[in-house]
Amino acid sequence: MENRTIIQVEDKVPFRLLIPLSIQHMFAMFGASVLVPILFGIHSGIVLFMNGIGTLLFIFLTKGKA
Repeated sequence: MENRTIIQVEDKVPFRLLIPLSIQHMFAMFGASVLVPILFGIHSGIVLFMNGIGTLLFIFLTKGKA
């Protein structure tokens, strides 16, 4: 089994992982913010508003630790 590094909340992401993690995040956000409204016929403004509410809720619940 290969050696895997676990990145803790307080740690900075190593430079070699920034690009792969950014691409993964881009695909996840595309699916949630663009693909779902197209598939279900939801107005894109509502989806973006709820993304913002979810982000604020996440920051509040985690107390800004992530």
